[in-house]
Amino acid sequence: MREQTDMQKIKMVANLLLMLEIYQTEYSPMIVQHPFTSTGIVMNPHIGISEMLNIAQNESDLNMWREQMKKEIDAAQKPFEIYMMLNKPYCLTFLKYAMPHLSKEDFSVMLADAWIRSENPNMDRNLNKAALLDMFQQADPAELMEENERKELEEMDEVITIYRGVTSFNAKKIRSLSWTTEYSIAQTESENISANVKWGKAQSAKEGKAPFFYKKFIGFKKGEDGKPQIDEEQAKIVKFIYDRFLAGDSIKTIAQRLDELKILSPAGKEKWSCSTIHSILTNEKYKGDLIINKTYVVDCISKKVKVNRGERTKYYVENNHPAIIDAATFGRVQEELARRASKQKIKQVGTKTELGRYSGKYALSELLICGECKSHYRRCTWTIHGKKKIVWRCISRLDYGKKYCHHSPSVEESVLQDAIMNAILRTANQNAEVLNTLKLHLSMAIGGENKGDESVDLKIRINEIDTEINAMIKAVSAETVDSFDEQRAADLLNEKNLLQQQLAQIMDTKQKRENAKSRLEELYDVIDSLKNHPLTYDNQLVRQLLEGVIVESQEEIRVVFIGGLEVVESINSGNFFDKTLDRSSQICYN
Repeated sequence: MREQTDMQKIKMVANLLLMLEIYQTEYSPMIVQHPFTSTGIVMNPHIGISEMLNIAQNESDLNMWREQMKKEIDAAQKPFEIYMMLNKPYCLTFLKYAMPHLSKEDFSVMLADAWIRSENPNMDRNLNKAALLDMFQQADPAELMEENERKELEEMDEVITIYRGVTSFNAKKIRSLSWTTEYSIAQTESENISANVKWGKAQSAKEGKAPFFYKKFIGFKKGEDGKPQIDEEQAKIVKFIYDRFLAGDSIKTIAQRLDELKILSPAGKEKWSCSTIHSILTNEKYKGDLIINKTYVVDCISKKVKVNRGERTKYYVENNHPAIIDAATFGRVQEELARRASKQKIKQVGTKTELGRYSGKYALSELLICGECKSHYRRCTWTIHGKKKIVWRCISRLDYGKKYCHHSPSVEESVLQDAIMNAILRTANQNAEVLNTLKLHLSMAIGGENKGDESVDLKIRINEIDTEINAMIKAVSAETVDSFDEQRAADLLNEKNLLQQQLAQIMDTKQKRENAKSRLEELYDVIDSLKNHPLTYDNQLVRQLLEGVIVESQEEIRVVFIGGLEVVESINSGNFFDKTLDRSSQICYN
Protein backbone atom coordinates (compact mmCIF):
# COMPACT_ATOMS: atom_id res chain seq x y z
CA MET A 1 0.00 0.00 0.00
CA ARG A 2 1.34 3.47 -0.94
CA GLU A 3 2.05 6.36 1.43
CA GLN A 4 0.15 8.76 -0.85
CA THR A 5 -2.52 8.06 -3.46
CA ASP A 6 -1.31 8.31 -7.06
CA MET A 7 -4.19 10.23 -8.68
CA GLN A 8 -2.82 9.81 -12.20
CA LYS A 9 -2.86 6.01 -11.87
CA ILE A 10 -6.33 6.10 -10.27
CA LYS A 11 -7.64 8.16 -13.22
CA MET A 12 -6.03 5.71 -15.63
CA VAL A 13 -7.84 2.78 -13.96
CA ALA A 14 -11.14 4.68 -14.08
CA ASN A 15 -10.71 5.55 -17.78
CA LEU A 16 -9.97 1.91 -18.59
CA LEU A 17 -13.19 0.86 -16.88
CA LEU A 18 -15.03 3.62 -18.73
CA MET A 19 -14.00 2.11 -22.07
CA LEU A 20 -15.50 -1.29 -21.29
CA GLU A 21 -18.43 -2.32 -23.49
CA ILE A 22 -21.94 -1.83 -22.17
CA TYR A 23 -23.46 -5.19 -21.29
CA GLN A 24 -27.03 -5.55 -22.57
CA THR A 25 -29.79 -7.12 -20.47
CA GLU A 26 -33.30 -8.31 -21.33
CA TYR A 27 -34.53 -4.88 -20.21
CA SER A 28 -32.13 -2.90 -22.41
CA PRO A 29 -31.84 -0.06 -23.16
CA MET A 30 -33.47 0.99 -19.85
CA ILE A 31 -31.29 -1.33 -17.73
CA VAL A 32 -27.69 -2.19 -18.64
CA GLN A 33 -24.49 -3.21 -16.85
CA HIS A 34 -21.40 -0.96 -16.90
CA PRO A 35 -18.95 0.37 -14.27
CA PHE A 36 -20.26 3.95 -14.67
CA THR A 37 -23.96 3.51 -15.44
CA SER A 38 -26.88 1.20 -14.79
CA THR A 39 -29.06 2.57 -17.62
CA GLY A 40 -28.58 3.05 -21.36
CA ILE A 41 -30.72 6.19 -21.45
CA VAL A 42 -28.87 9.28 -20.14
CA MET A 43 -29.17 13.05 -20.39
CA ASN A 44 -27.23 14.93 -23.08
CA PRO A 45 -24.15 16.27 -21.23
CA HIS A 46 -24.07 19.56 -23.18
CA ILE A 47 -25.50 22.49 -21.24
CA GLY A 48 -28.75 23.88 -22.63
CA ILE A 49 -29.72 20.75 -24.57
CA SER A 50 -32.52 18.82 -22.86
CA GLU A 51 -32.58 15.57 -24.76
CA MET A 52 -31.95 11.90 -23.91
CA LEU A 53 -29.11 9.86 -25.34
CA ASN A 54 -29.37 6.11 -26.07
CA ILE A 55 -25.83 5.04 -25.26
CA ALA A 56 -26.78 1.34 -25.31
CA GLN A 57 -27.74 1.30 -28.98
CA ASN A 58 -26.32 4.47 -30.57
CA GLU A 59 -22.55 4.65 -31.14
CA SER A 60 -22.39 8.43 -31.45
CA ASP A 61 -24.41 8.89 -28.25
CA LEU A 62 -22.06 6.47 -26.48
CA ASN A 63 -18.96 8.37 -27.63
CA MET A 64 -20.50 11.70 -26.51
CA TRP A 65 -21.28 10.26 -23.05
CA ARG A 66 -17.80 8.73 -22.66
CA GLU A 67 -16.14 12.03 -23.61
CA GLN A 68 -18.07 13.88 -20.94
CA MET A 69 -17.38 11.17 -18.28
CA LYS A 70 -13.65 11.29 -19.12
CA LYS A 71 -13.61 15.03 -18.51
CA GLU A 72 -15.21 14.56 -15.09
CA ILE A 73 -12.72 11.81 -14.18
CA ASP A 74 -9.72 13.90 -15.26
CA ALA A 75 -11.04 16.89 -13.30
CA ALA A 76 -11.32 14.92 -10.03
CA GLN A 77 -9.04 16.16 -7.22
CA LYS A 78 -9.53 13.24 -4.80
CA PRO A 79 -9.97 9.48 -5.39
CA PHE A 80 -13.28 9.49 -3.53
CA GLU A 81 -14.73 11.83 -6.22
CA ILE A 82 -14.04 9.20 -8.90
CA TYR A 83 -15.28 6.44 -6.60
CA MET A 84 -18.67 8.20 -6.21
CA MET A 85 -19.14 8.24 -10.02
CA LEU A 86 -19.17 4.43 -10.10
CA ASN A 87 -22.18 2.18 -10.52
CA LYS A 88 -22.67 0.49 -7.08
CA PRO A 89 -22.11 -3.13 -8.20
CA TYR A 90 -18.67 -2.15 -9.56
CA CYS A 91 -17.28 -0.37 -6.47
CA LEU A 92 -15.32 -3.40 -5.24
CA THR A 93 -14.12 -4.10 -8.80
CA PHE A 94 -12.71 -0.58 -9.02
CA LEU A 95 -10.94 -1.03 -5.66
CA LYS A 96 -9.48 -4.34 -6.82
CA TYR A 97 -7.57 -2.61 -9.65
CA ALA A 98 -6.99 0.72 -7.88
CA MET A 99 -5.67 -0.80 -4.63
CA PRO A 100 -1.93 -0.71 -5.60
CA HIS A 101 -2.19 3.04 -6.30
CA LEU A 102 -4.20 4.09 -3.20
CA SER A 103 -2.99 5.11 0.22
CA LYS A 104 -4.05 2.87 3.09
CA GLU A 105 -6.36 5.55 4.47
CA ASP A 106 -8.12 6.24 1.13
CA PHE A 107 -8.41 2.55 0.36
CA SER A 108 -9.85 1.70 3.81
CA VAL A 109 -12.47 4.48 3.68
CA MET A 110 -13.66 3.44 0.22
CA LEU A 111 -13.68 -0.29 1.17
CA ALA A 112 -15.88 0.43 4.18
CA ASP A 113 -18.32 2.32 1.95
CA ALA A 114 -18.20 -0.27 -0.88
CA TRP A 115 -19.02 -3.09 1.52
CA ILE A 116 -22.21 -1.28 2.52
CA ARG A 117 -23.18 0.02 -0.93
CA SER A 118 -22.70 -3.24 -2.85
CA GLU A 119 -25.57 -5.68 -2.87
CA ASN A 120 -24.47 -9.15 -1.73
CA PRO A 121 -20.72 -8.30 -1.89
CA ASN A 122 -19.74 -11.87 -1.02
CA MET A 123 -21.11 -12.98 -4.40
CA ASP A 124 -19.36 -10.32 -6.53
CA ARG A 125 -18.49 -12.12 -9.78
CA ASN A 126 -15.37 -9.99 -10.28
CA LEU A 127 -13.80 -10.89 -6.92
CA ASN A 128 -13.25 -14.28 -5.42
CA LYS A 129 -13.28 -14.84 -1.66
CA ALA A 130 -9.48 -14.84 -1.46
CA ALA A 131 -9.20 -11.42 -3.13
CA LEU A 132 -11.90 -10.00 -0.87
CA LEU A 133 -10.18 -11.35 2.24
CA ASP A 134 -6.88 -9.85 1.06
CA MET A 135 -8.56 -6.42 0.79
CA PHE A 136 -9.75 -6.49 4.39
CA GLN A 137 -6.39 -7.75 5.65
CA GLN A 138 -4.62 -4.78 4.06
CA ALA A 139 -7.17 -2.18 5.19
CA ASP A 140 -6.88 -0.12 8.38
CA PRO A 141 -9.37 -1.68 10.87
CA ALA A 142 -10.03 1.70 12.45
CA GLU A 143 -11.28 3.10 9.12
CA LEU A 144 -13.73 0.22 8.71
CA MET A 145 -15.68 1.18 11.83
CA GLU A 146 -17.89 3.90 13.13
CA GLU A 147 -16.53 6.10 15.93
CA ASN A 148 -18.44 4.22 18.65
CA GLU A 149 -17.19 0.90 17.27
CA ARG A 150 -13.60 2.11 17.31
CA LYS A 151 -14.03 3.13 20.93
CA GLU A 152 -15.34 -0.34 21.82
CA LEU A 153 -12.39 -1.93 20.02
CA GLU A 154 -9.89 0.15 21.98
CA GLU A 155 -11.53 -0.87 25.27
CA MET A 156 -11.49 -4.58 24.48
CA ASP A 157 -9.07 -7.02 26.09
CA GLU A 158 -6.20 -8.32 24.03
CA VAL A 159 -7.86 -11.76 23.82
CA ILE A 160 -11.65 -11.97 23.47
CA THR A 161 -14.21 -14.71 22.80
CA ILE A 162 -16.48 -14.29 19.77
CA TYR A 163 -19.88 -15.97 19.45
CA ARG A 164 -22.11 -16.31 16.43
CA GLY A 165 -25.47 -14.66 17.03
CA VAL A 166 -27.24 -11.34 16.42
CA THR A 167 -26.14 -7.78 17.09
CA SER A 168 -27.97 -4.51 17.64
CA PHE A 169 -27.53 -3.72 13.94
CA ASN A 170 -29.54 -6.67 12.69
CA ALA A 171 -31.64 -7.75 15.65
CA LYS A 172 -34.88 -7.05 13.77
CA LYS A 173 -33.89 -9.29 10.88
CA ILE A 174 -35.13 -12.68 12.04
CA ARG A 175 -32.97 -14.79 9.70
CA SER A 176 -29.85 -12.66 10.05
CA LEU A 177 -26.76 -13.86 11.89
CA SER A 178 -23.50 -12.08 12.61
CA TRP A 179 -20.88 -12.16 15.38
CA THR A 180 -21.08 -10.89 18.93
CA THR A 181 -19.11 -10.91 22.17
CA GLU A 182 -22.34 -11.26 24.15
CA TYR A 183 -22.82 -14.96 24.98
CA SER A 184 -26.42 -14.49 26.12
CA ILE A 185 -27.40 -12.81 22.85
CA ALA A 186 -25.79 -15.54 20.74
CA GLN A 187 -27.28 -18.30 22.88
CA THR A 188 -30.84 -16.92 22.78
CA GLU A 189 -30.88 -16.47 19.01
CA SER A 190 -29.16 -19.78 18.31
CA GLU A 191 -31.57 -21.65 20.62
CA ASN A 192 -34.54 -20.14 18.82
CA ILE A 193 -33.19 -21.16 15.42
CA SER A 194 -32.19 -24.63 16.70
CA ALA A 195 -35.66 -25.19 18.13
CA ASN A 196 -37.25 -24.34 14.78
CA VAL A 197 -34.88 -26.64 12.92
CA LYS A 198 -35.48 -29.52 15.37
CA TRP A 199 -39.23 -29.12 15.09
CA GLY A 200 -39.06 -29.13 11.29
CA LYS A 201 -36.90 -32.27 11.21
CA ALA A 202 -39.16 -34.06 13.70
CA GLN A 203 -42.28 -33.25 11.67
CA SER A 204 -40.63 -34.43 8.45
CA ALA A 205 -39.56 -37.67 10.14
CA LYS A 206 -43.05 -38.38 11.46
CA GLU A 207 -44.45 -37.86 7.98
CA GLY A 208 -41.89 -40.28 6.53
CA LYS A 209 -39.94 -37.56 4.71
CA ALA A 210 -36.36 -38.68 5.12
CA PRO A 211 -33.26 -36.80 3.93
CA PHE A 212 -30.77 -38.70 1.77
CA PHE A 213 -27.17 -37.57 1.37
CA TYR A 214 -25.40 -38.71 -1.80
CA LYS A 215 -21.97 -37.15 -1.27
CA LYS A 216 -19.33 -39.80 -0.57
CA PHE A 217 -22.05 -42.49 -0.53
CA ILE A 218 -21.61 -45.36 -2.93
CA GLY A 219 -24.45 -47.22 -4.67
CA PHE A 220 -27.09 -44.51 -5.09
CA LYS A 221 -27.65 -41.35 -7.09
CA LYS A 222 -30.39 -38.73 -7.12
CA GLY A 223 -33.10 -39.59 -9.63
CA GLU A 224 -35.00 -37.18 -11.87
CA ASP A 225 -37.89 -37.24 -9.37
CA GLY A 226 -35.49 -36.23 -6.58
CA LYS A 227 -35.65 -39.67 -4.94
CA PRO A 228 -32.76 -42.14 -4.46
CA GLN A 229 -32.03 -44.29 -7.48
CA ILE A 230 -29.65 -47.26 -7.70
CA ASP A 231 -26.39 -46.59 -9.53
CA GLU A 232 -25.95 -49.96 -11.22
CA GLU A 233 -22.16 -49.72 -11.61
CA GLN A 234 -21.59 -48.69 -8.00
CA ALA A 235 -24.14 -51.26 -6.81
CA LYS A 236 -21.86 -54.01 -8.19
CA ILE A 237 -19.14 -52.85 -5.78
CA VAL A 238 -21.56 -52.96 -2.82
CA LYS A 239 -22.71 -56.49 -3.76
CA PHE A 240 -19.09 -57.57 -4.16
CA ILE A 241 -18.31 -56.37 -0.61
CA TYR A 242 -21.31 -58.23 0.87
CA ASP A 243 -20.59 -61.42 -1.11
CA ARG A 244 -16.92 -61.53 -0.12
CA PHE A 245 -17.74 -60.91 3.53
CA LEU A 246 -20.23 -63.80 3.63
CA ALA A 247 -17.69 -65.93 1.74
CA GLY A 248 -15.37 -65.52 4.72
CA ASP A 249 -13.08 -62.68 3.74
CA SER A 250 -12.03 -60.36 6.54
CA ILE A 251 -12.77 -56.66 6.21
CA LYS A 252 -9.06 -56.00 5.71
CA THR A 253 -8.89 -58.58 2.92
CA ILE A 254 -11.88 -57.01 1.15
CA ALA A 255 -10.21 -53.60 1.30
CA GLN A 256 -7.02 -55.08 -0.19
CA ARG A 257 -9.00 -56.76 -2.99
CA LEU A 258 -10.67 -53.47 -3.93
CA ASP A 259 -7.28 -51.74 -3.95
CA GLU A 260 -5.91 -54.43 -6.26
CA LEU A 261 -8.89 -54.02 -8.60
CA LYS A 262 -8.14 -50.26 -8.82
CA ILE A 263 -11.65 -49.38 -7.58
CA LEU A 264 -11.91 -45.94 -6.00
CA SER A 265 -13.43 -45.52 -2.54
CA PRO A 266 -16.63 -43.46 -2.00
CA ALA A 267 -14.37 -40.49 -1.20
CA GLY A 268 -12.54 -40.94 -4.50
CA LYS A 269 -9.37 -42.31 -2.89
CA GLU A 270 -7.26 -45.12 -4.33
CA LYS A 271 -6.92 -46.87 -0.96
CA TRP A 272 -9.93 -48.29 0.89
CA SER A 273 -10.06 -48.13 4.69
CA CYS A 274 -11.49 -50.87 6.90
CA SER A 275 -13.86 -48.34 8.48
CA THR A 276 -15.38 -47.60 5.06
CA ILE A 277 -15.99 -51.32 4.41
CA HIS A 278 -17.52 -51.73 7.87
CA SER A 279 -19.79 -48.72 7.29
CA ILE A 280 -21.07 -50.22 4.02
CA LEU A 281 -21.72 -53.58 5.70
CA THR A 282 -23.75 -51.99 8.52
CA ASN A 283 -25.65 -49.24 6.67
CA GLU A 284 -29.37 -49.99 6.52
CA LYS A 285 -29.75 -47.82 3.40
CA TYR A 286 -28.44 -50.70 1.31
CA LYS A 287 -31.50 -52.81 2.16
CA GLY A 288 -33.88 -49.95 1.30
CA ASP A 289 -34.49 -48.59 4.81
CA LEU A 290 -33.42 -45.38 6.50
CA ILE A 291 -32.77 -44.29 10.10
CA ILE A 292 -33.36 -40.62 10.88
CA ASN A 293 -31.49 -38.92 13.75
CA LYS A 294 -28.47 -41.24 13.89
CA THR A 295 -26.56 -38.26 15.27
CA TYR A 296 -27.55 -35.05 17.03
CA VAL A 297 -26.06 -31.65 17.90
CA VAL A 298 -25.26 -31.45 21.63
CA ASP A 299 -25.92 -27.71 21.95
CA CYS A 300 -26.47 -24.73 19.72
CA ILE A 301 -23.24 -22.97 20.71
CA SER A 302 -20.50 -25.61 20.42
CA LYS A 303 -22.30 -27.40 17.53
CA LYS A 304 -20.66 -30.66 18.70
CA VAL A 305 -22.16 -33.71 16.99
CA LYS A 306 -22.62 -37.00 18.91
CA VAL A 307 -23.94 -40.44 17.98
CA ASN A 308 -27.54 -40.82 19.11
CA ARG A 309 -27.59 -43.67 21.63
CA GLY A 310 -31.12 -43.02 22.84
CA GLU A 311 -30.74 -39.38 23.90
CA ARG A 312 -33.02 -38.29 21.03
CA THR A 313 -35.96 -39.92 19.27
CA LYS A 314 -34.95 -42.06 16.29
CA TYR A 315 -37.20 -42.78 13.32
CA TYR A 316 -36.88 -45.95 11.22
CA VAL A 317 -38.33 -45.61 7.73
CA GLU A 318 -38.91 -48.95 5.99
CA ASN A 319 -38.84 -49.33 2.20
CA ASN A 320 -37.78 -45.72 1.76
CA HIS A 321 -36.00 -46.45 -1.53
CA PRO A 322 -34.94 -49.37 -3.77
CA ALA A 323 -32.70 -51.94 -2.08
CA ILE A 324 -29.30 -53.09 -3.36
CA ILE A 325 -29.03 -55.89 -0.77
CA ASP A 326 -32.02 -58.05 0.18
CA ALA A 327 -33.10 -58.07 3.83
CA ALA A 328 -32.07 -61.69 4.44
CA THR A 329 -28.52 -61.13 3.17
CA PHE A 330 -28.22 -57.90 5.17
CA GLY A 331 -29.40 -59.74 8.29
CA ARG A 332 -26.88 -62.54 7.78
CA VAL A 333 -24.08 -60.00 7.47
CA GLN A 334 -25.09 -58.38 10.77
CA GLU A 335 -25.11 -61.79 12.45
CA GLU A 336 -21.67 -62.59 11.02
CA LEU A 337 -20.32 -59.22 12.17
CA ALA A 338 -21.63 -59.89 15.67
CA ARG A 339 -20.20 -63.44 15.63
CA ARG A 340 -16.73 -62.30 14.60
CA ALA A 341 -16.77 -59.47 17.14
CA SER A 342 -17.83 -61.78 19.98
CA LYS A 343 -15.15 -64.45 19.44
CA GLN A 344 -13.55 -65.39 22.76
CA LYS A 345 -9.95 -64.21 22.93
CA ILE A 346 -7.48 -66.95 23.81
CA LYS A 347 -3.82 -65.88 24.15
CA GLN A 348 -1.42 -68.53 22.94
CA VAL A 349 1.96 -68.94 24.58
CA GLY A 350 4.72 -67.96 22.17
CA THR A 351 2.39 -66.24 19.69
CA LYS A 352 1.94 -62.56 18.95
CA THR A 353 -1.80 -62.57 18.26
CA GLU A 354 -4.92 -63.80 20.01
CA LEU A 355 -7.06 -66.55 18.51
CA GLY A 356 -10.20 -64.51 19.16
CA ARG A 357 -9.36 -62.10 16.36
CA TYR A 358 -11.12 -63.21 13.17
CA SER A 359 -8.84 -64.28 10.32
CA GLY A 360 -10.12 -64.77 6.80
CA LYS A 361 -7.01 -66.67 5.69
CA TYR A 362 -7.68 -70.15 7.13
CA ALA A 363 -11.25 -71.36 7.69
CA LEU A 364 -10.11 -74.10 10.06
CA SER A 365 -8.64 -71.57 12.50
CA GLU A 366 -12.11 -71.06 13.95
CA LEU A 367 -13.75 -74.36 12.93
CA LEU A 368 -11.28 -77.05 14.05
CA ILE A 369 -11.90 -78.13 17.67
CA CYS A 370 -10.19 -80.64 19.94
CA GLY A 371 -12.63 -83.42 20.88
CA GLU A 372 -10.95 -83.96 24.25
CA CYS A 373 -10.45 -80.47 25.76
CA LYS A 374 -12.62 -78.41 23.35
CA SER A 375 -9.77 -75.99 22.60
CA HIS A 376 -9.20 -74.72 19.08
CA TYR A 377 -6.52 -76.14 16.83
CA ARG A 378 -3.74 -73.98 15.44
CA ARG A 379 -1.82 -74.25 12.18
CA CYS A 380 1.90 -74.96 12.69
CA THR A 381 4.91 -75.76 10.57
CA TRP A 382 6.96 -78.75 11.63
CA THR A 383 10.40 -79.63 10.36
CA ILE A 384 11.21 -83.36 10.40
CA HIS A 385 14.52 -84.65 9.03
CA GLY A 386 15.00 -81.38 7.19
CA LYS A 387 11.56 -81.53 5.56
CA LYS A 388 8.77 -79.08 6.43
CA LYS A 389 5.20 -80.20 7.04
CA ILE A 390 2.11 -78.17 7.84
CA VAL A 391 0.16 -79.65 10.76
CA TRP A 392 -2.73 -78.61 12.99
CA ARG A 393 -2.26 -78.97 16.74
CA CYS A 394 -4.44 -78.45 19.81
CA ILE A 395 -3.63 -75.07 21.36
CA SER A 396 -3.76 -76.51 24.87
CA ARG A 397 -1.12 -79.09 23.89
CA LEU A 398 1.00 -76.37 22.30
CA ASP A 399 0.87 -74.13 25.36
CA TYR A 400 0.83 -76.60 28.27
CA GLY A 401 1.89 -79.99 26.90
CA LYS A 402 -0.12 -82.89 28.36
CA LYS A 403 -1.07 -81.00 31.53
CA TYR A 404 -4.73 -80.51 30.50
CA CYS A 405 -5.11 -82.37 27.19
CA HIS A 406 -3.59 -85.84 27.13
CA HIS A 407 -4.47 -87.57 23.88
CA SER A 408 -5.28 -84.99 21.21
CA PRO A 409 -3.47 -85.86 17.95
CA SER A 410 -1.62 -83.55 15.60
CA VAL A 411 -2.99 -83.82 12.06
CA GLU A 412 -1.19 -83.16 8.80
CA GLU A 413 -2.99 -80.40 6.89
CA SER A 414 -3.29 -82.24 3.55
CA VAL A 415 -4.70 -85.34 5.28
CA LEU A 416 -7.18 -83.25 7.25
CA GLN A 417 -8.32 -81.33 4.18
CA ASP A 418 -8.85 -84.56 2.20
CA ALA A 419 -11.00 -86.01 4.99
CA ILE A 420 -13.15 -82.86 5.20
CA MET A 421 -13.72 -82.76 1.43
CA ASN A 422 -14.55 -86.49 1.39
CA ALA A 423 -17.25 -85.86 3.99
CA ILE A 424 -18.67 -82.94 2.01
CA LEU A 425 -18.67 -84.86 -1.29
CA ARG A 426 -20.30 -87.94 0.22
CA THR A 427 -22.95 -85.72 1.78
CA ALA A 428 -23.61 -84.10 -1.59
CA ASN A 429 -24.03 -87.49 -3.30
CA GLN A 430 -26.70 -88.48 -0.76
CA ASN A 431 -28.54 -85.28 -1.68
CA ALA A 432 -32.22 -86.12 -1.08
CA GLU A 433 -31.87 -87.74 2.33
CA VAL A 434 -29.29 -85.25 3.56
CA LEU A 435 -31.21 -82.16 2.50
CA ASN A 436 -34.39 -83.38 4.19
CA THR A 437 -32.42 -84.01 7.38
CA LEU A 438 -30.79 -80.57 7.19
CA LYS A 439 -34.18 -78.93 6.71
CA LEU A 440 -35.56 -80.74 9.75
CA HIS A 441 -32.59 -79.76 11.92
CA LEU A 442 -32.64 -76.13 10.84
CA SER A 443 -36.41 -75.80 11.25
CA MET A 444 -36.13 -77.12 14.79
CA ALA A 445 -33.28 -74.68 15.49
CA ILE A 446 -35.28 -71.63 14.41
CA GLY A 447 -38.55 -72.70 16.00
CA GLY A 448 -40.49 -73.75 12.91
CA GLU A 449 -42.63 -71.56 10.70
CA ASN A 450 -44.48 -68.61 12.16
CA LYS A 451 -48.06 -69.74 12.61
CA GLY A 452 -49.48 -66.28 12.80
CA ASP A 453 -48.17 -62.80 12.23
CA GLU A 454 -49.30 -60.60 15.12
CA SER A 455 -47.25 -57.61 14.00
CA VAL A 456 -50.09 -56.13 11.90
CA ASP A 457 -52.52 -56.20 14.85
CA LEU A 458 -49.89 -54.62 17.10
CA LYS A 459 -49.22 -51.83 14.59
CA ILE A 460 -52.94 -51.13 14.26
CA ARG A 461 -53.36 -50.91 18.04
CA ILE A 462 -50.32 -48.60 18.39
CA ASN A 463 -51.80 -46.31 15.74
CA GLU A 464 -55.16 -46.29 17.57
CA ILE A 465 -53.38 -45.28 20.81
CA ASP A 466 -51.54 -42.44 19.03
CA THR A 467 -54.81 -41.20 17.55
CA GLU A 468 -56.59 -41.23 20.92
CA ILE A 469 -53.72 -39.44 22.73
CA ASN A 470 -53.52 -36.76 20.02
CA ALA A 471 -57.28 -36.23 20.23
CA MET A 472 -57.06 -35.84 24.03
CA ILE A 473 -54.26 -33.27 23.71
CA LYS A 474 -56.05 -31.25 21.01
CA ALA A 475 -59.19 -31.11 23.16
CA VAL A 476 -57.33 -29.43 26.03
CA SER A 477 -57.89 -25.68 26.46
CA ALA A 478 -57.60 -23.18 29.27
CA GLU A 479 -61.19 -23.96 30.30
CA THR A 480 -60.92 -27.79 30.09
CA VAL A 481 -57.38 -28.40 31.39
CA ASP A 482 -58.69 -29.64 34.76
CA SER A 483 -60.80 -32.30 33.06
CA PHE A 484 -57.84 -33.87 31.23
CA ASP A 485 -57.72 -37.58 32.12
CA GLU A 486 -54.07 -38.00 33.13
CA GLN A 487 -54.58 -41.59 34.30
CA ARG A 488 -56.07 -42.59 30.94
CA ALA A 489 -53.17 -40.94 29.10
CA ALA A 490 -50.63 -42.73 31.31
CA ASP A 491 -52.35 -46.10 30.76
CA LEU A 492 -52.31 -45.56 27.00
CA LEU A 493 -48.61 -44.65 26.98
CA ASN A 494 -47.74 -47.72 29.10
CA GLU A 495 -49.75 -49.94 26.78
CA LYS A 496 -48.02 -48.41 23.75
CA ASN A 497 -44.59 -49.03 25.28
CA LEU A 498 -45.45 -52.68 25.96
CA LEU A 499 -46.82 -53.19 22.45
CA GLN A 500 -43.69 -51.63 20.92
CA GLN A 501 -41.50 -54.07 22.87
CA GLN A 502 -43.62 -57.01 21.68
CA LEU A 503 -43.45 -55.72 18.11
CA ALA A 504 -39.66 -55.42 18.29
CA GLN A 505 -39.38 -59.04 19.52
CA ILE A 506 -41.62 -60.30 16.72
CA MET A 507 -39.68 -58.40 14.07
CA ASP A 508 -36.37 -59.67 15.49
CA THR A 509 -37.60 -63.28 15.42
CA LYS A 510 -38.92 -62.83 11.90
CA GLN A 511 -35.57 -61.44 10.74
CA LYS A 512 -33.67 -64.35 12.30
CA ARG A 513 -36.02 -66.80 10.58
CA GLU A 514 -35.43 -65.10 7.23
CA ASN A 515 -31.67 -65.19 7.81
CA ALA A 516 -31.81 -68.90 8.62
CA LYS A 517 -33.89 -69.63 5.51
CA SER A 518 -31.39 -67.74 3.42
CA ARG A 519 -28.53 -69.80 4.85
CA LEU A 520 -30.47 -73.03 4.22
CA GLU A 521 -31.19 -72.08 0.61
CA GLU A 522 -27.51 -71.32 0.05
CA LEU A 523 -26.61 -74.66 1.63
CA TYR A 524 -29.04 -76.50 -0.69
CA ASP A 525 -27.58 -74.80 -3.76
CA VAL A 526 -23.95 -75.46 -2.80
CA ILE A 527 -24.49 -79.14 -1.89
CA ASP A 528 -26.57 -79.78 -5.00
CA SER A 529 -23.89 -78.25 -7.24
CA LEU A 530 -21.21 -80.51 -5.70
CA LYS A 531 -22.91 -83.84 -6.43
CA ASN A 532 -20.70 -86.18 -8.51
CA HIS A 533 -18.00 -83.48 -8.92
CA PRO A 534 -14.37 -84.00 -7.87
CA LEU A 535 -13.37 -81.54 -5.15
CA THR A 536 -10.24 -79.83 -3.94
CA TYR A 537 -10.09 -78.14 -0.56
CA ASP A 538 -11.55 -74.61 -0.58
CA ASN A 539 -11.71 -72.25 2.43
CA GLN A 540 -14.79 -70.43 1.11
CA LEU A 541 -16.71 -73.66 0.55
CA VAL A 542 -15.84 -74.92 4.03
CA ARG A 543 -17.10 -71.68 5.59
CA GLN A 544 -20.35 -71.83 3.61
CA LEU A 545 -21.16 -75.42 4.60
CA LEU A 546 -19.63 -76.22 7.97
CA GLU A 547 -20.30 -75.14 11.51
CA GLY A 548 -17.34 -77.02 12.94
CA VAL A 549 -14.86 -79.89 12.60
CA ILE A 550 -14.09 -81.92 15.74
CA VAL A 551 -10.93 -84.01 15.97
CA GLU A 552 -12.11 -87.07 17.91
CA SER A 553 -8.93 -89.16 17.64
CA GLN A 554 -6.08 -90.13 15.35
CA GLU A 555 -8.57 -92.24 13.41
CA GLU A 556 -11.53 -89.94 12.83
CA ILE A 557 -12.99 -86.46 12.71
CA ARG A 558 -16.61 -85.34 13.11
CA VAL A 559 -17.76 -82.82 10.45
CA VAL A 560 -20.70 -80.66 11.62
CA PHE A 561 -22.74 -79.00 8.86
CA ILE A 562 -24.72 -75.78 9.31
CA GLY A 563 -28.14 -76.94 10.50
CA GLY A 564 -26.89 -79.70 12.80
CA LEU A 565 -26.09 -82.64 10.51
CA GLU A 566 -22.93 -84.51 11.60
CA VAL A 567 -20.78 -86.80 9.47
CA VAL A 568 -18.01 -88.97 10.93
CA GLU A 569 -15.06 -89.38 8.55
CA SER A 570 -11.95 -91.52 8.91
CA ILE A 571 -8.48 -90.00 8.60
CA ASN A 572 -5.95 -91.70 6.35
CA SER A 573 -2.65 -90.31 7.58
CA GLY A 574 -0.25 -92.48 5.60
CA ASN A 575 3.16 -92.60 7.28
CA PHE A 576 2.60 -89.53 9.42
CA PHE A 577 0.97 -91.48 12.25
CA ASP A 578 2.14 -94.80 13.71
CA LYS A 579 -0.38 -96.91 11.80
CA THR A 580 -2.47 -96.80 8.66
CA LEU A 581 -6.12 -96.13 9.40
CA ASP A 582 -9.23 -97.59 7.84
CA ARG A 583 -11.08 -95.13 5.57
CA SER A 584 -14.51 -96.53 6.40
CA SER A 585 -16.97 -93.92 7.60
CA GLN A 586 -20.55 -93.55 8.71
CA ILE A 587 -23.26 -90.86 8.92
CA CYS A 588 -25.09 -90.12 12.15
CA TYR A 589 -27.46 -87.40 13.38
CA ASN A 590 -27.93 -85.59 16.68
